[in-house]
Amino acid sequence: MPFDIDRMQPKGPPATLLEDVAASAYGGGQLDFSRYGTLVYLAGKTVQNQHQLLRIDASGKSERLFAPDNFNNLALSPDGKQLAVTIGRGDLDRYVFDLQREISTKLTTNAAGIGTIWAPDGKHLVYATAPGKNSGMMWSRADGSTEPQMLVPGDLRFPVIPFCISPDGRASTFRCCREDFFPA
Repeated sequence: MPFDIDRMQPKGPPATLLEDVAASAYGGGQLDFSRYGTLVYLAGKTVQNQHQLLRIDASGKSERLFAPDNFNNLALSPDGKQLAVTIGRGDLDRYVFDLQREISTKLTTNAAGIGTIWAPDGKHLVYATAPGKNSGMMWSRADGSTEPQMLVPGDLRFPVIPFCISPDGRASTFRCCREDFFPA
């Protein structure tokens, strides 16, 4: 829908861009944009193994991409050349796929299937780990060349889920359900 940012109100009626975008088990649509207008999304229903992974460029040209079983949590790199995904059931693994060379790099094992985002530099990822000992919001190189670093600790019950990173990479928003995280 066209939107007037100065008045903070719609300027026209909404228009459907895509139909049949798969939702995650957490309720959000499985899609992401690059800063250059490329969109990736899962087409299909919420049921596992009924998804197709598609890429659409700014001109509207679409192409089917690889489709590993049981994948979700799409995060497209800022330049649109790499895709971070979480794959598996139960034990989840986080991968980065180079979409041009069609190769993958496994980054984590037994990772939480939520909250992967790219840093503005396109070289780092911020993501949630599964609740447990040493859990939290992590920072790592997308090529897997360094060990992940803890940004915000979690605990045994609640993940710390990143939502976005500022353009300069110096701030992030995240969700944490811990009652003691923000003391009075």
